[in-house]
Amino acid sequence: MTVQPGQQPFYFATYAKGNKNLNPEVVHALEGGYTAEIGRHAVTAAIYRNFESDNIDFYPAVYYSATDLPAGWSLPPDQLPVRTLVKLYSYRNVARVRSQGLELSLKTTWRQGIQTVASYTYQDRNVATQDDPVEPLNLNQAPLHQLSMGVSVARRAWHGSASLSWTDRAYWTDVLDQRFWAGRRTTGCSRAASADGQAARRGLLRHEPPRPARPAACLRRHHRPEGHGGAEDQVLRQG
Repeated sequence: MTVQPGQQPFYFATYAKGNKNLNPEVVHALEGGYTAEIGRHAVTAAIYRNFESDNIDFYPAVYYSATDLPAGWSLPPDQLPVRTLVKLYSYRNVARVRSQGLELSLKTTWRQGIQTVASYTYQDRNVATQDDPVEPLNLNQAPLHQLSMGVSVARRAWHGSASLSWTDRAYWTDVLDQRFWAGRRTTGCSRAASADGQAARRGLLRHEPPRPARPAACLRRHHRPEGHGGAEDQVLRQG
């Protein structure tokens, strides 16, 4: 698709539809733990592995195509970006996902009513062991590392405590931020270059509004309730 500066934004509708035939998600979990008291210290360790089947996923079920153009598309049908403009979102059961990790904690009781606690959690990246090769599951990714420390002091007349925690980055599919749309390939910019008259596309996955000076086609989303399912107006800005 050759992008010409100065063209007007192109608006199109995207719909969402529920699915009454979903199965419940099923989790098979295996966990082992160890607890010991060594003098004033209490040590706890645990490892786990979970397998989750029939994940409920919000996914692009139908894309606009050269044979199913969005209303008002004025360019030739073969210049419509392939599997980019979503016509319908829905829900499905898909994939089998493995998650695993470990948890460690140390609790120490000191003199004069002072107690300290430290803990560490590691969760490996979730992996889909069975998936849809055409439209893969958009996986949740819990924080890889979590650390916490705390201290408490107990006296006859008062009690005080303080804690400090740190959590690594995480990705949740029900938080519809830029990373969600990037993973879905539903919003983005398609830069085009043509040396021999044929369009060459490269997806630049973005969610914020386009910069005027950038020669790209960008999508923006605007929610618009409609009926029971709802629809969204999207804009394809060229120029």
